[in-house]
Amino acid sequence: MLVDRSLKLLPKNGGALAGGLSGFYYRLGNVYLLDLNRYEEAGALYRQAGEINDQVNILLHVALGIICRLLR
Repeated sequence: MLVDRSLKLLPKNGGALAGGLSGFYYRLGNVYLLDLNRYEEAGALYRQAGEINDQVNILLHVALGIICRLLR
């Protein structure tokens, strides 16, 4: 059987599946196939969201500092 290299076999009980991977796997008979392309794509989006969150926090901190100086 040929399997795309981006697919990783997981055990049937799928302990990792309970950890938030449920949207990233396919079931094939008695095994689950983890789609690493989708998993890595989601990880990249999560990292981008974290970077955006950091930038927003910095902007809010600067804005709060400016507002505090104006209120003095």
